[in-house]
Amino acid sequence: MDGHKRHVAVDTLGLPLAVLVQAASVQDPVGAAPMLAEAKARAPDLQLLWADARY
Repeated sequence: MDGHKRHVAVDTLGLPLAVLVQAASVQDPVGAAPMLAEAKARAPDLQLLWADARY
């Protein structure tokens, strides 16, 4: 998938909560926002999130 960026949120078991594929030109913080909104909708009790420094 050259030229694509994948954002993935998983639970503590590694099961996906949300997945978003966008163009590689989209900056990480901008692209992560809709993915995180989807994760929060699927897991409303979500309180803690671990991410790398770019997000």
